Amino acid sequence: MLICLFVGVSGLVAQTNSAALLKRGLKEHVESKKPMTKSEKLELTRIVNERLKKAIHLGEDRKATALYRIHPSATPYRVEWKEFRIKRISRMPISQADRLNGINQRYAVFFDALAHRYWDSRTSNW
Repeated sequence: MLICLFVGVSGLVAQTNSAALLKRGLKEHVESKKPMTKSEKLELTRIVNERLKKAIHLGEDRKATALYRIHPSATPYRVEWKEFRIKRISRMPISQADRLNGINQRYAVFFDALAHRYWDSRTSNW
């Protein structure tokens, strides 16, 4: 975990601000470690699958394909994953800036696949 502290000119102010920042950061971290309910996991899985379908073609055989670009002006190439799945969904801390921007939940989604391959259009081979 990385904690950044901004220290003021006065030693007393610096200690007060540092302690408050640390306390708030620890509270946010602890809140992010609360276990998710079964209904929350199901709803998150539904949302992730819905969003994935917009970027990746998910086949019935758990094979996923997508076009990938290294940067926006690069030529896209096809990527395929075998047995693509959601490995884990973790709750992430919510910062004060997130709350001010209307964000009240944050999650990290981790994916996994048994294997992957790239299509080489020059040789017409995987």
